[in-house]
Amino acid sequence: MNQQIIDDGEHAKRLLEDPLLQRVLTNLVEDLQLRWTNTNPEDTQLREQLFMELQGVKKFSEKIKAIHDNGLLMAKTGR
Repeated sequence: MNQQIIDDGEHAKRLLEDPLLQRVLTNLVEDLQLRWTNTNPEDTQLREQLFMELQGVKKFSEKIKAIHDNGLLMAKTGR
């Protein structure tokens, strides 16, 4: 189990350093923010959908970072 966490952390590091993945995530965030900004305030359903999509992209990035951090911690402490 410990080795799997370390391996996952190393894989997450490669993903975080992957320029294509970073460009895709950046483009998704920028596109969703632009689309949200250009909606009518009255169009609450679309605005909420775009907001939730944006939160999903951010949560994905945060999860990869957390897996990386967990791998580092496990590699250093063995716990």
